[in-house]
Amino acid sequence: MKERDREFSDLYDTAWSDVKRAVDSADPEGLLESGAPSDEYDDAVRLLVRKVLKGEEITSSDLSAWFVNTYGLEANSTRVHTLVDELTSIQARLR
Repeated sequence: MKERDREFSDLYDTAWSDVKRAVDSADPEGLLESGAPSDEYDDAVRLLVRKVLKGEEITSSDLSAWFVNTYGLEANSTRVHTLVDELTSIQARLR
């Protein structure tokens, strides 16, 4: 594996781990709290890792809408706001 590929792979792994921890901790829809499997939010994690690595803005309103469209449930706005703050911090740290 080329050095550049390895560096990106390491960066992706770090981003995945950090974003997964943030999403699971926020549990925006209370799914994990209700006994859902640990991979319940992995689609959200995939989307958010891409946004974090691309440096794209992540807003509470966009993220809330994504959860409604994906899961059909209204996300807890306080939890979403907390998650967005954490994602912004992760994004800054990985740059």
